[in-house]
Amino acid sequence: RPIPKRWTVFLDQLMANAKERGLEQVPGSETASQESEPEQSSMQLHRAPIASLDSLRRQAIEFGIDPGEELRSFLDTMVQSGMILHFPEHVSLGEYVFLEPQWIVDAVKYVIREKRDGDVNEELREIDHFLAQDAAAKNDLKIFRKRGELSDKFLREQLWGLPKYKAPHPLAGQRKFHPETHDFLLEVMQSFQLLLRIENSEPKTYFVPAMLERDSNLPEQYLEPVSYTHLRAHETEADL
Repeated sequence: RPIPKRWTVFLDQLMANAKERGLEQVPGSETASQESEPEQSSMQLHRAPIASLDSLRRQAIEFGIDPGEELRSFLDTMVQSGMILHFPEHVSLGEYVFLEPQWIVDAVKYVIREKRDGDVNEELREIDHFLAQDAAAKNDLKIFRKRGELSDKFLREQLWGLPKYKAPHPLAGQRKFHPETHDFLLEVMQSFQLLLRIENSEPKTYFVPAMLERDSNLPEQYLEPVSYTHLRAHETEADL
C-alpha cells in the first residue's frame, strides 16, 4: 500500500521541527544541560531526532492530520516501512518516537559490536585506534571486549563521545550523541536489557551480556536480545 504523500511531507516537517526545537524534549536533558561545557551548548549543532507523542499530536493538528486514528495509522505505517521507530509496549519509551532510526541504531552498535578488529567497520576501527593512544582508555576497551564490563565514564566520554557525523551529512564533523542525550540512550538500552547496571558498582559500571561468548552461562535472550535483532534491521548497508 503506497504511503500517502501528505504523510511523507508531515514526516519531513517533524524532522525539521525536531532540529529547530533542540533537546528540550529529551528526558533528563535539563540536568545534563546545566553540567554541559560551554562549547557543547550550541544546540543547533546537536539535535536529537526524537519527538514526544504529545508533540506529534499538536503538530498533527496544525498540519491537518487527525491526532487520533489517522496519527496512529501514520505511526504504524512509518514503523513498518522502517522510516521511524516507536515502541508503544514500553511504558516510558512508548511516549517517544525516533524520527531517524539510524541515530539510535548507531548508539547501540558502538556498545554491542564485534570483538575482533578485523570484524568491525572502518569507523569503529578509527575509534579503537584513537583509544589505543591512551593507556586508560585502551585498558577500558580491553576489559569491555573481554568481560563485557563497561564503565559509565568510558561509555559517555569515549564510545558515545567520540563518534562524529561524516559528509555528506549536514552535521559533518559534529558529535552524533550530545551529552544531553546520554541519559535517554541509557534508558533505551536498559529497557531492552542490552545493558545492565552492575549493582553497587563504584565507579558506575554496566554489564553488556551480548558481548560475552555464546557458551556463557546466561539466558539466550541476554546473549541475543530480540529487541537488538529488531534494531539491527535498520542498519544501512555501509554499516554491515
